[in-house]
Amino acid sequence: MNHLIKNGLLLCHIGLQSKAPRIEAMYNRIKVNKNCDKIFKFFKNNYPGFPLLIDVLVNNPWETTDDTLYTLNYLLSHAPSQSLIGVNSLVFYRGTKLYEKAKQDNLLEPQHFLKTWVWHRQKTIHYTTLLFVLLRLRISKTLIRFFALKPFIIVFEKNIFISSLFPGIVMTFKKVFHFFKSRD
Repeated sequence: MNHLIKNGLLLCHIGLQSKAPRIEAMYNRIKVNKNCDKIFKFFKNNYPGFPLLIDVLVNNPWETTDDTLYTLNYLLSHAPSQSLIGVNSLVFYRGTKLYEKAKQDNLLEPQHFLKTWVWHRQKTIHYTTLLFVLLRLRISKTLIRFFALKPFIIVFEKNIFISSLFPGIVMTFKKVFHFFKSRD
């Protein structure tokens, strides 16, 4: 690793779909995720200042809110301090087992083939997704844990927030950002 860093390695990249035991078993990811544990520990102990990009999947229709919170709390407790978080939506690709499972479970939307992995372009944006975004933005872990308490989850995971309010707020932020960016 020292040789790679000396020769220009800027960051390492790892994918963590979910750390929730039920989802790990469903996707047969228990062994793979144990490697995540080892990688996190390795970077914490040997390269605490080196950035590790951790991609997390959101919008998994088989994952409960508790499953998502389990993964969030895992990252809050175990991810190395210099970690960067990538937030990506689950997308079903034709020809995969996951696509067939979604088809069988009647989860494919009419225009599912147009769906993107970019979390902020989804029709619904879950409150728990926004908690991962806070982690991505390097907001205090204590504050994220506070916003992940049950009362917030109960209120903000309601359909009016995830289907209307949150997507509207995100769209407004994007428009304001692009407005100011275009003025440069």
